[in-house]
Amino acid sequence: MLLDELRFMINKSKFPEILKKWGFQEVFSWDAGAKHHDESLIGYESSICRISFFWGDLIAVAVSLGTKSDDFTHKEGSNWVGIDLLSSYLLKKPIEKDKQINNNIPRDDRLIKELSETANTYDSLAEKINPMFLDSMTVAGWLPALEKYIRDENKRLYGI
Repeated sequence: MLLDELRFMINKSKFPEILKKWGFQEVFSWDAGAKHHDESLIGYESSICRISFFWGDLIAVAVSLGTKSDDFTHKEGSNWVGIDLLSSYLLKKPIEKDKQINNNIPRDDRLIKELSETANTYDSLAEKINPMFLDSMTVAGWLPALEKYIRDENKRLYGI
């Protein structure tokens, strides 16, 4: 059951202490099982926003932020934004595409390490990030700039 594995990896990473620090509590979990390509998701909520952990390709765990009104299972037409993209935008760092996977490290150890790195990044920016997801109108105020940043980064990366 992938949900148990996802929960194990989150709990072994630095996320539990950081989620607690920022007032998040688990409010949602979902495991599609083998019939849906072994997808699982765990959602947390604070008084300001939501954070989700989605594991569907067995390669990486996608960590995203959304408003309190965003549905954990319906990402289309919602305000969910990946922490990695958002932190690259806020720090004006290049977006990492096609990250090289170190196959010398066991999968779970690698994923726990990546989750811990994401947790540290989130923690360093949470004071700025959390209010950005207060509601849909707030997100609409900065989302066009993020989308432009992503387009510009794609041009840089792929020469488009």
